[in-house]
Amino acid sequence: LQNCSPCHGPTGTGDGSVVHLLLHKPANLMTGVSKNLPDGYIYGYIRNGGIWMPSYDDAMSSTERWQVVTYLRNLQASYQGTEASAAPASSDASGASSEGAPSSGSSDSH
Repeated sequence: LQNCSPCHGPTGTGDGSVVHLLLHKPANLMTGVSKNLPDGYIYGYIRNGGIWMPSYDDAMSSTERWQVVTYLRNLQASYQGTEASAAPASSDASGASSEGAPSSGSSDSH
């Protein structure tokens, strides 16, 4: 997580030690859209980078990237912030939860 915390902070809220140097503030990974993205999307974003985030393909192994995804999901599960996620877990009329569990057995196909 030494690669993540300078920008996203130790708790993933986007308050890392280098934020004041960045043109675009890093995402708060505990709330909003980030919390609802599929595991594979997050893995791919770490590997390939994005508009504001660099690629960590050469800096982390595939296993390390999946460990970051798992760590992020554990942080999100224990987050006690006040901002609600984009799709809160609630039951619909059939009693099914609106928040899906991450699929198991994901692998890097590239």
